[in-house]
Amino acid sequence: MPSHTLIRVHRTFNKTGQQNGHYPCSNASGWRYVKGGLLPPPISTGPNSRAFIREELDAVLSARVGGADDAAIKRLVADLVARRADNKGGI
Repeated sequence: MPSHTLIRVHRTFNKTGQQNGHYPCSNASGWRYVKGGLLPPPISTGPNSRAFIREELDAVLSARVGGADDAAIKRLVADLVARRADNKGGI
């Protein structure tokens, strides 16, 4: 059974200089990246709660650091989201 670390949506994005947050961008930019397929969308963790999967965000950050362009990031994000469907019930 895969193990995942979840990051609540409100703790995911951070502007430069802030200590809390996992992904280095503003909330507006973060949601623009999700909408544009450059970040995987959060999952529902309850009726009024959503969270990002930390390992997915780490994979995107690693690809960015490695020099991946937007097209490669979009393919990575699509693959990460597809894996969720494959693991449904196994999380």
